[in-house]
Amino acid sequence: LKLTRVMVQNPSTKEQDALFLTDKEMENGDFQKDESSGVTLDVIEKIDFLEWLADNYKTYGAQMEFVTDRSQEGAQFVKGFG
Repeated sequence: LKLTRVMVQNPSTKEQDALFLTDKEMENGDFQKDESSGVTLDVIEKIDFLEWLADNYKTYGAQMEFVTDRSQEGAQFVKGFG
C-alpha cells in the first residue's frame, strides 16, 4: 500500500483538505488545481500514509496490530490474504 498523505490549502479561502494519493497521482500533479475555482493549491505537508497512520491511529479510536508470517496465525493470514 504505497500512498502519500498530502495536505493542501486553498490560498484564497484558507480551506484545507487531506488527499491520499498514489505515486502516479503525485507525478501527474492534477491534485494541485482546485476544480471549482481553478486556483493552484498550496501543499502544506507530505507524509507517507503508513507513517501518518502509525502516528495518528489512536486519534480515530483505532487499534494497530502487526501481523508477521513467523507465527502460525500470521502465516495463515499471509497465505489467505497475501
